[in-house]
Amino acid sequence: FVGAVYRLSPVDAVGLSFTSLHTEDMEVRTETQPFGTGRYFSYGDIAIGVSYARRLTSQFSFGATVRYVEESIDVLKTRAVMVDLGTYYWTGLGSTRFSVAVSNFGNNVSPEGTVDLPRGESVSSFQEYSPPTTFRIGFAFEPIEDEYNRLTASIQLNHPNDNSENLALGMEYGWNRLFFVRAGYKLNVDEEGFTAGAGVNAPLGFS
Repeated sequence: FVGAVYRLSPVDAVGLSFTSLHTEDMEVRTETQPFGTGRYFSYGDIAIGVSYARRLTSQFSFGATVRYVEESIDVLKTRAVMVDLGTYYWTGLGSTRFSVAVSNFGNNVSPEGTVDLPRGESVSSFQEYSPPTTFRIGFAFEPIEDEYNRLTASIQLNHPNDNSENLALGMEYGWNRLFFVRAGYKLNVDEEGFTAGAGVNAPLGFS
């Protein structure tokens, strides 16, 4: 992944991003040839995105990304154009803010290409499916904040279209804007239940 942002003015910016994931070649295996057919295949995908964000007021901002996505599995390719939309609102009640985002919104897609089956048949028509659209809404605030200490609490509801809803809770403590520790917990998931991390924000003197 690589991305870049350019500020057009103090209140708006544009961005470009590129994402790529590829595998090495893997041997094709079938029911009748479980040790390999002698043919190889690979998987790969790319995504190219153009983003724009603007702060309309001191409390409200929004952003959007239009992304071209291409996924390849052996001889099949799936192409799509998807959109991400997001808003950010600072309520003015202390440090409380919330954000709403929709990711991977787009039309149904289906693979293109022709697959030769072991029995000599060919398939070139495939069922359509919807992209993995996810709706998120999150809240955050600082119950403790002074010159040296800052405690941030957050909660986020995730609603994917291909899985169950889940809830994410998080806390982060920062000391003197230098040392940070954080922890989170997801509810209604089979994996990724508990997470934790720490970090240092150290000035280098020249930057």
